[in-house]
Amino acid sequence: MSAGSKEPAETKVPLLFDPLDVLGCERDESVVAARAAHGRKILLWLVVANVVSSILHYVIDFANYPEPLWLNPHIIDMFWFAMTPIGITGCVLFTRGRRTAAFACLYSFAIMNLLTLGHYLIAPPWDLPFRINFFILLEAFTALMLLVHLALLHCCMDLVPAKSL
Repeated sequence: MSAGSKEPAETKVPLLFDPLDVLGCERDESVVAARAAHGRKILLWLVVANVVSSILHYVIDFANYPEPLWLNPHIIDMFWFAMTPIGITGCVLFTRGRRTAAFACLYSFAIMNLLTLGHYLIAPPWDLPFRINFFILLEAFTALMLLVHLALLHCCMDLVPAKSL
């Protein structure tokens, strides 16, 4: 091209929707920082909700859960004492900006909380009292909420500076 001619302007194809808006992500750094702080608070509350729901599930009516004879209740107790620190560690790592390790811990924690649905492999929901079903489903629901929030945070991570989290 000659020195006086202009290069053709780049044309943008308009999107029907911006995927970042759907995920609640912004490119404006001040908005990103505010949303990151809000996302961190939600994450902390969801981990607390998972810990509380798992405590309720383990404590309320534990003796009446249908379990096979080969399953030792002490193994179940040890599992809770192993999985809960993983979730707490994930929160600590997340607040310190160690995202990869934090996500590994938090995804593992949420999936371990979903294992509560394994009760239905032993006894169908209609054979269990309402209270037992309620606490199984409460723990599974809080775990699903945590997984969804983690996935949304993960999708927006490239837009959020580590110091904002």
